[in-house]
Amino acid sequence: MVVNTVLAAKAFDPYPFILLNLVLSCVAAIQAPLIMMSQNRQEEKRPPQSENDYKVNLKTEIMIEDLYDKVNAILAKQSALEKRLQKRWQKSYKAAGKQLNPSFLRQNGISRKENGVRFHLPVLIFVSLW
Repeated sequence: MVVNTVLAAKAFDPYPFILLNLVLSCVAAIQAPLIMMSQNRQEEKRPPQSENDYKVNLKTEIMIEDLYDKVNAILAKQSALEKRLQKRWQKSYKAAGKQLNPSFLRQNGISRKENGVRFHLPVLIFVSLW
């Protein structure tokens, strides 16, 4: 192609390069079936690998669902414990006739709500270790 361009006056294949285009098209036509056959051979090797990938993905999904169920169970136990602690605190303070001191509640990680006392994580950790 460079020789054809340099020898513009006496070029054996002038500018539109029709002969060169024909040669490249023939090479592509010969290469195409060879490439397709090699791809088919690779695909024959691939199904066991893709089946293995599917099994691994399925196992991982089952494990994630199991972890999700465990986290939900832990959260349910935590909320049940929180409710029990709320009832105990309310009962003990009502029995003692005391009113809850807001500064004491803030220091111990407890917030007060209209319906009673709500515990936060520091109190739950202390009570679970106790």
